[in-house]
Amino acid sequence: MSRVDELEKENFDLRQLLEIGKSLNSTLEYNRLIDAILHTCLAQMRVLQAGVFVRREADHAELILNRDYIGFELDHSIPYTIPPNHPLRQQLIDRVDCYTPEELNAAIPAESPDCGLSHMPYQLVVPLVARSDLQGIIVLGRRIDDTEFTADERRYALDMGGLAAIAVYNAYLFDRATIDSLTRLKQRHVLEERMLQLFKHHGEQEQEQEQEPKQTPDPDSLSFLMLDVDYFKPVNDTYGHKFGDDVLRRIAEIVVQYTRPVDIAARYGGEEFVVMLPNLDAEGGAEVAERIRRAVEENRFCHGDKELNITVSIGVAEYTPTLDQLPGDLMARADEAMYEAKSSGRNRVVVARDNRQSD
Repeated sequence: MSRVDELEKENFDLRQLLEIGKSLNSTLEYNRLIDAILHTCLAQMRVLQAGVFVRREADHAELILNRDYIGFELDHSIPYTIPPNHPLRQQLIDRVDCYTPEELNAAIPAESPDCGLSHMPYQLVVPLVARSDLQGIIVLGRRIDDTEFTADERRYALDMGGLAAIAVYNAYLFDRATIDSLTRLKQRHVLEERMLQLFKHHGEQEQEQEQEPKQTPDPDSLSFLMLDVDYFKPVNDTYGHKFGDDVLRRIAEIVVQYTRPVDIAARYGGEEFVVMLPNLDAEGGAEVAERIRRAVEENRFCHGDKELNITVSIGVAEYTPTLDQLPGDLMARADEAMYEAKSSGRNRVVVARDNRQSD
């Protein structure tokens, strides 16, 4: 290859890496980022198998094989986990480089704990190092043409890993800033910001309706749930805050299970949760709330050999332009409906008075 050809190839690789960096850093949503990393590896490195070890959550130290790996046939009884004190991690930080299985086996002590890599038919490990720390590793498997990685390809993979590491680190920071560490739901401010955006969208639609009433469809519906755990303080006082935290985590899981990806669930504070339901009116919101209420009631909350009956009260309000000038107005009406559910016996769903079909 002539020097001109080499320079042209270097220039092409740099342009590719620039595009990869822009693509990976265009999202801070964790699952979408992992998916982008994996598919970038398939395309750029011409492999049939790819996986990523990353933290399950921002405050976890272990690196775990993300479930969205591609192509590998794995034994699911094996924990594919790299603990924080594993020699592999220090090796990849001290000498940031790509490693074949043979090179990795020679670099780390033979008595090192099994982290699952030996059960993956990989051809190359690519470290994700940013801020002087290992953010994860990419595991590349069999290539399309069954060839080995050249020195140039390994350097390219390492550069790509550096870009992926920065994107993963940024996603961790975003996760810390927007996710409630106990329940893994959104923090309250995230939901409020999204509500402001939707209120602005609805306001613009209403203005268009006034100007062109025959050509513009009705604004999309929007309903809001306010959920509170019944008699939660006695649970905390009697069984301890650790059990109370377990209850809140389980209820958060139920909320996520019975809502859609487009919905936004957040921890409002203490034992209160809120859910924003785009494109659902009060009737649809009440149906979602009832499914959540019933699932919590039927769940087994156990403290030792004692089973507790945990229930929730839920208020539902639908966005109404004449009543809801700000997100706080809608939230207040859902809150009022929730307190009506409390005062009328708890463990029930109540729709805000202004949104009831008949009172």
